[in-house]
Amino acid sequence: MRALADAYAEENDALRARVDAQDKEIATLQANIEALNIALRSAPSAGEAETDEAPPQTIGEAVAFARTKLAGRVVIASETDADIEDLNPSAGPPDKILRYLLTLGDLADALSKGALGQSVPIWLRERNVECSGDSETAKTSDKGKRFRNRVVEGENVECEFHAKPAEGVSPDLCARIYFATGTEAPFVKVGYIGRHSA
Repeated sequence: MRALADAYAEENDALRARVDAQDKEIATLQANIEALNIALRSAPSAGEAETDEAPPQTIGEAVAFARTKLAGRVVIASETDADIEDLNPSAGPPDKILRYLLTLGDLADALSKGALGQSVPIWLRERNVECSGDSETAKTSDKGKRFRNRVVEGENVECEFHAKPAEGVSPDLCARIYFATGTEAPFVKVGYIGRHSA
């Protein structure tokens, strides 16, 4: 009996050592996965990689480039041209606004293939675009409605989301991009690019 108990004890010790080694290996693999996820989020998006031209110097340049590049996938209301006049030309900054707009192009491509499987803000945050919906207070305020309810290519559009390229800066530098998503092309409609409504 004692010999049998000793044999079981040795086998138990060996199994514990194997489990400890496997736990360490799992922890290392999980750390590697996290590091790869961080690297992936930090990598330039497909939209950034495609732009070999000089970065835009003003928001107007960024919007003009995005309109051309995203034609048929993302529509940007002509009204935004007047909206951006209230912003400092370097608000955003312009290259960040362009990156956000190009990422909305990636969103349009993803929506063209069907459901995202997650919310739009989460999908965009995973691609380094800060986005949210309006608070209940903003939804009911007249000032908030001015930014959300826009005409895009002759159609009344309620922009349910807004991207936030700049936070915690002076009002003339604090830009917002209000947009709506749809189930048919163009899958993303941008109604407002301009000063933060608050």
